[in-house]
Amino acid sequence: MNDDALRGEFARDFKRLMDAINAGSFSEQTPLMRRLESHLGGTPSTMPIVMAEFEAYDHPNVQVALESLFASGSGRTADLVGIAVQNKRWGAMTFSDLLAATGPWGRLQEGPVDYVDFKLEGDRELACVQYGLFIVTQGSSRFAVYVGGPPQQQMGPGVKLRVEVVAPDRDTGVKFLREFKAAMREHNVYRGKVISMAPGQYGVQSLIKFHTLPSVPRDDIVLPPGALERIERHAVEFSRHSAELVKSGRSMHRGILMYGPPGTGKTLTVMYLATQMRGRTVILTSGQGMGWIGAIGPLARDLAPSTVVVEDVDLIAQERGLPGQQL
Repeated sequence: MNDDALRGEFARDFKRLMDAINAGSFSEQTPLMRRLESHLGGTPSTMPIVMAEFEAYDHPNVQVALESLFASGSGRTADLVGIAVQNKRWGAMTFSDLLAATGPWGRLQEGPVDYVDFKLEGDRELACVQYGLFIVTQGSSRFAVYVGGPPQQQMGPGVKLRVEVVAPDRDTGVKFLREFKAAMREHNVYRGKVISMAPGQYGVQSLIKFHTLPSVPRDDIVLPPGALERIERHAVEFSRHSAELVKSGRSMHRGILMYGPPGTGKTLTVMYLATQMRGRTVILTSGQGMGWIGAIGPLARDLAPSTVVVEDVDLIAQERGLPGQQL
């Protein structure tokens, strides 16, 4: 057979392949799709899917919530399986995409479970499911929970993590997500810790860091007479009597502005206050990071009682005309 004949045969075979793909000839169910259909008692691709999105830094909270809800004694059993699909670490795939018989990512097939390690306080690390499907049984209810993303570790704070629930009825998914969000709040890994948000960095791991502040004795702080007492009254005393103040209708929103040249005790005072207000979450940021206020505000509310420390607050309003500043 000459070269022209070989090229012609290849072209015909390739056309038949493409025609078969376009016609849906590859719609035969995979073992994972058959298992899911048997578990749910129907066709998964036509069932309602309820989805919730979370910030990338909430990935550890998603993991601890799943572990809590699927723990022994929870009344649920969950079998975790992986999903095989090309470029899944780079694509924002929904579970509907994966359930489609054809499409840019092909069919739903079982593969390895993808994990990503998150550094917590101290030397602790938490392995979080990055891509996986939990096949769940709860009494007579049958549903599946898909964890997808964030797509990659270098896409910044705008990247979202998705948790999707597919079930024969929508109410099952809504109820599970409600319990799931409550478990995230209850087991939040950042609550009561000293953490910082790192503006300008794009690795998910760099968005929030844990810190250990040294214990600062009160006698080590040298301020003008009466200054420390006023600071303690507005911070420590309000924190100490927070329950009574809230009960009486008083707002707990307090702000203290400390100013002066370097070396006058501002940072030392903050570290002292943090050790005195035990049980509070301390969120550290800087004036340059106030562009993140949209994320810091909800985070502080979720982790309440909390204290937000803004260092170099003068950097919020830099002088006009500096490089990169708009006139």
